[in-house]
Amino acid sequence: MRGLYPLAIVVVLSSVAVGQGDGEENGPQKGRPTEKKATKKKPSYDLIAWGQLKPVKSEEGFFELAYTKTVKRKRKKMVAFVKLGDGLKVLEDRRATAKQLQAGTRAFVLGKVFEKSNLSATGLTSSEFSMRNVQALLIGGGIKVNTDYRDPRDEEIMWYNAVIADSKKGLALEIDENDHRTTLDRKTLIIQRRVAEPSVVAGSGKAFYGFVLANRSDERPRTKKRSDEKKESFVTSRVILLDSSAVKAGLYYKIYE
Repeated sequence: MRGLYPLAIVVVLSSVAVGQGDGEENGPQKGRPTEKKATKKKPSYDLIAWGQLKPVKSEEGFFELAYTKTVKRKRKKMVAFVKLGDGLKVLEDRRATAKQLQAGTRAFVLGKVFEKSNLSATGLTSSEFSMRNVQALLIGGGIKVNTDYRDPRDEEIMWYNAVIADSKKGLALEIDENDHRTTLDRKTLIIQRRVAEPSVVAGSGKAFYGFVLANRSDERPRTKKRSDEKKESFVTSRVILLDSSAVKAGLYYKIYE
């Protein structure tokens, strides 16, 4: 497992939804004219990043975000001020256990798929699928992963979009309409993303790791450091509180990069 790394700006998640989540819309009913609905533009953000947020002393609602961004193919460490805006919506990543996994739940799984061919006595060939070396399993709303990620030690380890087919008689995942018997171990990170109360972030007096979608703001904290004058300031109403153990294990690099 990798340790802490420089924190990275996230480009792949420009369309991530942080909030309660929308329900599925019903299709047009027979016998009723279909009305053209105005297409909603996806919100754009000046800052899409994740990193460590530290409360600014004596400036309620302001945090200092440490992250990195790529400039001319080189990583550059950045620090910016982020203020919690109105209508704050928060999601929170928490560790879960295999017992909490329920059949029918959608999941992203980082692992390696194996296929075994079996020849029956009648000469028919069938395939048996399994997934091993599972590094992480993510469940919950508002999750996006970088499907281009490949483990540098084994390129066959990648992200899969799956559905939990069975969780009682051993874990089985449905991938591409095939059931995969799945092996988890103690190192497998099972993360559940859930809606959280804004107070989890707004009332935090300690540093935490978070993912933010933010826009530039003229508001900035009053500090005594001259160097702070050069830092950009942003305002956010979308925050994901990241799991600290997953950060230390380097999981979010595998999700976002």
